[in-house]
Amino acid sequence: WAAMAVCTERAEGLELARLLLRGSSDHDILFALDLLVMTVCKGRNAKGALELARVLISKGAGSNHEAQDTSALYWAARAVYLGRSDGLELTRLLVEAGADVNFVDHEDMSSLFWAARMVHEGRSGGLELAKLFIGKGADVNLQNTENGMTALQIAA
Repeated sequence: WAAMAVCTERAEGLELARLLLRGSSDHDILFALDLLVMTVCKGRNAKGALELARVLISKGAGSNHEAQDTSALYWAARAVYLGRSDGLELTRLLVEAGADVNFVDHEDMSSLFWAARMVHEGRSGGLELAKLFIGKGADVNLQNTENGMTALQIAA
């Protein structure tokens, strides 16, 4: 799905993505959403990333697809953590689309843990993310298996 990465970097990318999606399998569409959010997280120029994410979700890209022990929400939360533009809006979009806010990634972090880490480090967006995740049912008592800490302990 290198073509989808190109779609995020070009002004005409949204229209190209729509054309590519017409003949795509469900499997390709699932990976395309992960790739799109990963592209934003890695700081690449992602023109129209929000609109492309909306198109992918409307085509059936589930926000709970897990690729290599991560998810689109994992990458979106990381994008906010790294201060990427569109990260917060992508996170909101994924959560509203039903992303599992209690998914634990390969680093043993839930989305709420990422928000708590941001609060602890004084990064902008952390409190807003925490409110979003808790409002959607994030487990505030979930413990990190590595050190047994909860999000509240991480934020402190």
